[in-house]
Amino acid sequence: MLRSFIVFFSLCIQPAVNASPIDITAPKLLGLTISPNTVNVSSGNQMVDVSLEFTEDLSGLQLMSMSVFDPSGTYVNSTYTNFIEGGSPYLVTGDQLGGILDLEFAIPQYAESGDYTYSILLRDNNNNDNWIDYSELVSMGFGNQLSVISDNQDLTSPKLLGFTISPNTVNVSSGNQTVDFSLEFTEDLSGLQLMSMSVFDPSGTYVNSAYTNFIDGWSPYLVTGDQLGGILDLEFVIPQYAESGDYTYNILLRDNNNNDNWIDYSELVSMGFGNMLKIRSATSVSEPPAHYLILLPLLLLLITKILRKGAYD
Repeated sequence: MLRSFIVFFSLCIQPAVNASPIDITAPKLLGLTISPNTVNVSSGNQMVDVSLEFTEDLSGLQLMSMSVFDPSGTYVNSTYTNFIEGGSPYLVTGDQLGGILDLEFAIPQYAESGDYTYSILLRDNNNNDNWIDYSELVSMGFGNQLSVISDNQDLTSPKLLGFTISPNTVNVSSGNQTVDFSLEFTEDLSGLQLMSMSVFDPSGTYVNSAYTNFIDGWSPYLVTGDQLGGILDLEFVIPQYAESGDYTYNILLRDNNNNDNWIDYSELVSMGFGNMLKIRSATSVSEPPAHYLILLPLLLLLITKILRKGAYD
C-alpha cells in the first residue's frame, strides 16, 4: 500500500513532458540607427528614418513603438507598427522572432533646436513589455543620434483672449440641454493644433467636453481667423438629471509644436472667465416620493387616534 502511494505521488509531481512552453521573456533590442543624425527644420518639416533590429524568443513580436522628445522634454512625435497575422509592412528582413524594422517620423518646422531623446517599447504576443528609456539606450550605445537645427523655434504656447458661454443658466429638469461657447485665441508661430474644454459639476465630477483639432490648417468650428488667431464656436450637452449648481471647466490649447496651455478653472476666474455656467435640475417639491405616499394613510390614522384620545382625556 505504501509503495503504491509513493509511486502515485512521484507521478503527480513529475513535470509534464508534453506541456506547452511559456513565454515570459520580453523582446530584445539588438540594434538602432537614426538617419540623418542632424536635420534642419528652418524651412519646413523634415523626415527621419529609423532602423531597428530585434529578437523575440517564442511568441513573436506584437508591436514596436518609438517616441521622440525635444531638449525641453516635450513630446514631439512617434513611429509605430504592430504585427497583423505575423506580418508588418515595415519588416524588411526576418519575421516575428527576429528581424529589422525600417520606419520614419517627422520633425516639424519651428521645433526646438538641440539634441533630442527617444524611448522604445517592444511587446510580444504574450504581452511581455520591454520599455527602454533614453538613459538605457545610451548605455546600450544607441544614444546621441538625433540633433535638430531650427532658426525659428516656437517655444510659446497659444493664448486665450476671450471666452463666453451661452446660455449662462440652463434647466435640465425636462431633458438634455445644449450649451454654446465661443473662444478667441492667438498663436505666435506654428499655429493652433487643438482646443479642448472639459466641464465638471459642483461635486467635481466630469460631465462633458467639447473638442476640435485642425486638419491641414482648418477646423469646422473656426468662424473667423486662422491657426494663428481667431474665434472658435463649439457646443456641449448637459444631460438630464445633472447636478444643480455652479459648474466649473478647464481649457487646453495646444499648438503644432506641442506647446500646451492648460488653463484650470481658478486661472479662468482670475482672467474674468469664471462663474459663467449654472445648472438647474429641479424635481417637484410638491410631489412627495412614492414610499411616503404609502405611509400617509397610516400617519393620518395615528393622528386621528391621538386627537380622539386627547378629547376623552
